[in-house]
Amino acid sequence: MRHATWVMVTVLPALCGCAGSNEPTNKAATKSLTPAQAELLIGEHRGDELDLSALARLDAATAQALAAFKGQRLDLSGLAGLDAETAGALAEFAGQEIWLNGLTRLDPATAGNLAEFGGDWLQLDGLDALDGATAKALARFKGGRLDLTGLTTLDAATARELADFEGDWLLLDGLTTLDAATARALAESKGKLLALDGVRMLDADTARALAGFPGDALDLSGLTKIDAATARAIARFTGKSLHLNGLTAIDADTARALAEFAGMVLRLNGLTALDATAARELAEFKGDIMLLNGLTMLDADTAAALAGCKVGQLYLSGLTALDADTAKVLANFKGRHLYLPGLTTLDAEAARALAEFKGGNLYLSGLTTLHPEAAAALRAHPAVEFPGR
Repeated sequence: MRHATWVMVTVLPALCGCAGSNEPTNKAATKSLTPAQAELLIGEHRGDELDLSALARLDAATAQALAAFKGQRLDLSGLAGLDAETAGALAEFAGQEIWLNGLTRLDPATAGNLAEFGGDWLQLDGLDALDGATAKALARFKGGRLDLTGLTTLDAATARELADFEGDWLLLDGLTTLDAATARALAESKGKLLALDGVRMLDADTARALAGFPGDALDLSGLTKIDAATARAIARFTGKSLHLNGLTAIDADTARALAEFAGMVLRLNGLTALDATAARELAEFKGDIMLLNGLTMLDADTAAALAGCKVGQLYLSGLTALDADTAKVLANFKGRHLYLPGLTTLDAEAARALAEFKGGNLYLSGLTTLHPEAAAALRAHPAVEFPGR
């Protein structure tokens, strides 16, 4: 999963660092850039992103020139190597993001200099290995997001060093396996979000260790299946939001265990099927928001079970069709908000059924085709939001 904010992007034309010339041209992609060319480039560039991902090498003087860029993002993901002096020069960049996704290794001195960057996001997705000393240096980064998605393995000692990172998001989505000792170390992280959505399997002991993370959100959306014991362990997480968007199906025992989560938001957007028994168990979740946006169809029995949810907001954005019987029972949901933006049309009978909605607001923002009789039925309920109302 990518955790990203979006800014205006301008991709630079390919540059040619021809000998004896300070003029960037678009004749061919360059592998290097002189300080004078860098100064000229940033003086003429417009846009929040400076995309120099074709650069294969960078010296300290050129890095110092690039650091004067007034935008928000420097993308230098073509660099395969970086020394400490150049890293220190780059860290003077006053924007919000530095992307260095071509680096596969960092020494502690270079990592320490990069950690001095004062922006929000340091992206190092290319790192595929990390030792304790380098991790300790990177953990001193004071920004909001430390992105190490390229790591596929992590030992407990290195995880303990990374856990000292005090920013909001520690992104480790490339990890595919995790043992209990490493999980316990990561659970000491001081941020708000611990993202581990590359992990495909988790046993109950490791899940129990991760549940000790004291932050706001735990993302384990790489899990495609879990048993009830593991679900019960994960549900002990005391934060606000639990992300399990990789699960495609759950049985009643697992649903019952997940419903024990005491946080505010339960994200299960990967579920593509849900029977009434499991739905009844999930409906016992007492948080504020449940997201089931992967469901594309619901039968009346399952809809009736979900209508009994105790949450304030229920998201069923994947539903593309709804018959009258299902609409009738779903309208009994008594929470604040029911979201059905995936519906593009409704017949008059289904519309009349939804018009009996018992909750606060019903959102039908995706409707593109609606018979006048159906529109009239929906318009009769002041809390039903739909296009053209």
